[in-house]
Amino acid sequence: MLVGFDTAGKRPLEIGSNKTVIGVGPNATMKGKGLRLNAVSNVVIRNLTISDINRGVIFAGDAVAIARADLVWIDHNRFHSVGRQMIAGGFGPTTNITISWNDFDGSDTYSSYCNGEHYCNLLFLGVPQTITIANNYFHEISGRAPHIDGAQAIIHLATNYFHNTNAQQSGGFFHAVDAGPSVQALIEGNYLRH
Repeated sequence: MLVGFDTAGKRPLEIGSNKTVIGVGPNATMKGKGLRLNAVSNVVIRNLTISDINRGVIFAGDAVAIARADLVWIDHNRFHSVGRQMIAGGFGPTTNITISWNDFDGSDTYSSYCNGEHYCNLLFLGVPQTITIANNYFHEISGRAPHIDGAQAIIHLATNYFHNTNAQQSGGFFHAVDAGPSVQALIEGNYLRH
């Protein structure tokens, strides 16, 4: 079977250090292409909808990819219809990362999980990593919210809302936090509603 996909999704927009990417107005949208933060510091991504990246092709581009980065704030965005991770961090340090007030909408057919609920939401594998995930809305998802692993991993997961995580009906299962054995986590005030 031959699978085709939009190669633009594999070539994200590179964001440099000391930059702010902000959507102007309530309908600011990036379609078909994600952002990559590689070897950067002091970056803000705010007020964007990032969507329509590589339907059903799992290894073909993330909405936001972070590697060897420090001081990153991802705030008040909406993620929808992304074939791979909505946010991925790895390949070296990912420190002082804050993900706040975002809408992670997994109601799509883009994810390779193919059950109408997105599985690859947040994935963090950097060494070391310090990440705060607070006040986000995760819905119609079935896992990786987040998946975090690796030595020297510290995560704070606070006051997030998980809603309509119905993977059980499709033979799968939902897990809000998928943490490796060496992860240090403070998980507080989150609300999970099936």
